[in-house]
Amino acid sequence: MPARPLAATRRTALVVTAGLTGLAACTTESPDEPADPASTSAPPVDADQELVDETAQRIAETNISVQQVGEDFPALRGALRPLERMHAAHLEAVGGFEGSVSTDGAVGGGRSQAMSEVLTAQRQLQRALATAAVRAESGTLAKLFASMSAAVAQHLVVLG
Repeated sequence: MPARPLAATRRTALVVTAGLTGLAACTTESPDEPADPASTSAPPVDADQELVDETAQRIAETNISVQQVGEDFPALRGALRPLERMHAAHLEAVGGFEGSVSTDGAVGGGRSQAMSEVLTAQRQLQRALATAAVRAESGTLAKLFASMSAAVAQHLVVLG
């Protein structure tokens, strides 16, 4: 019986990848060797803190504009409440925002114009969150921003 060629299945590829990753993580340093002095110094200032602050401000500004539209157009409050809750949860996830927020004030035009402005602001926030995910040094923070961007995108689909 002829030898059957090995099939490269997804499971096989994952196992091989995991094994190679494990091997790559191994070091050749002996436990008796002194540690690298650079690795024992104090950790650097969080490189992502400025990005977190900028993103928190952007979320807060967007949320304030959503709230303003809800105040100006009470008939839209029900549709906007999920956005407000999402923005509040996102602000909590990044540690809140204590700074001042600038807004453009009252929305001009009617309800459809106000909703159009809300949707535009949400699209801009969604892109800013996606960009922040790419810029983040921390993988955990990148995942958080990507998740936030996806949440905003889902709300955009619902709001149409």
